Amino acid sequence: MSLVEEDQEQFEYQTLDELADAMERQPEGPPAVELWQDYDPSMRFVVVYPVTEAQGAAASTVAYYIIEPGKHSGLHGDNAEEVIYVADGEGEVFVSGKQVKLEPGEFVVIPQGVEHDIYAYGGVELRLLSYFPTSVVESKFQDPVMPMGDTVITSKLPGGPVLQEITADQLPPELQHLIEGSPPEEPQQEG
Repeated sequence: MSLVEEDQEQFEYQTLDELADAMERQPEGPPAVELWQDYDPSMRFVVVYPVTEAQGAAASTVAYYIIEPGKHSGLHGDNAEEVIYVADGEGEVFVSGKQVKLEPGEFVVIPQGVEHDIYAYGGVELRLLSYFPTSVVESKFQDPVMPMGDTVITSKLPGGPVLQEITADQLPPELQHLIEGSPPEEPQQEG
């Protein structure tokens, strides 16, 4: 059986129950992460990478962004030209000192390396579908982006939560008793 026949067989189902069972057996969906900056609560968005090297794309990447009204992407530049399609919502992108309105059905092109920031307005999430002619997208922000804690995020997202291990002596004093096994100290009252 050829690889194409295997793929076709993999997606042929006789009933909705068979399809549902197959979907439950599928590995998790495409890589996705919610990004934010601690010092700016309005900088927060979700990015999903439905098409990357992992899905067989040799020289391109597709990103799907979700930005809630009142939030923005943060000023950043990408390592490749970005062709943005506005799928839903309204907003604007600030590019090189210019404001460009974003409305459903519109396209905007951001040249490689040009810093830009996307703001969502209105009553629904701004949903953008972006095409990049590169196998790995790298977006460089001016300040660290969480949960990575780095200024660069890529379409090669880590496989799980990003955790930073600390030692026992780095714990705040009110949590030290958890390590030492003794009860927390009672606050002393002045007499």
